[in-house]
Amino acid sequence: VYKEVDDLFEEVDDDEDAPSSSPAPSAKPQLLLYINSITRENDDRLRCGLDSTEDERSLVLDTVAVLEKEPSNIVAQRDGDVRIEDVKGEWDLIFTTSATLLFNKGLSGLVRNFPNGKFGGLRQSLKATKVLTDAEYIERIEMNPAVASFDVRVIGDWYIDKQTNFLTGEPSTILTVDPVRVEYGVTSQTAEYWKSLGPMNKLDITYLDKDLRIMRASARENVYVFKRVS
Repeated sequence: VYKEVDDLFEEVDDDEDAPSSSPAPSAKPQLLLYINSITRENDDRLRCGLDSTEDERSLVLDTVAVLEKEPSNIVAQRDGDVRIEDVKGEWDLIFTTSATLLFNKGLSGLVRNFPNGKFGGLRQSLKATKVLTDAEYIERIEMNPAVASFDVRVIGDWYIDKQTNFLTGEPSTILTVDPVRVEYGVTSQTAEYWKSLGPMNKLDITYLDKDLRIMRASARENVYVFKRVS
């Protein structure tokens, strides 16, 4: 895997007359390749890096830091002026370094109640009309046998707000999701008592392009990488 990552940045020296000022390759392919290698290595590993090692998370964080500074970053291009239209849609979480999600093995933490259960992925749906902004998380819990698998749905509202980071003093573009209800099977409960949802309620959008969104929590080492589905 390390060789594959390094190969993305090997210099091609077959044209000595090529301009030396050509732009450096983006860190985005490197990030996606490495995330894929962590989460797809074999069927025993959990999705989104929920069983990743400290070294794996460190490399992802280093690559994210490089990507956040690239000119493709809409957040930097517009000085944090991210709009609802830029973010609305369907997004899959592909990697996180969140200590809470790693501990709970998912967003809701329900999977820990099922010895034969396994986190099967997390989708974020952000819808927006002229009057409503609806948010929904869909967490898949895979069971053995597969017929017993089920979804946990977290339903609420969302909005984007510009704030000042109290640690750095720099402007931040905050995506806020206010959970209202948690539903799974025949159960429907108010989200107020689901403390496991807290870490993803307010996140700073630090990188955005047409199909990738990276967000950080107030503890900056807690990163969430989302890939657009639609």
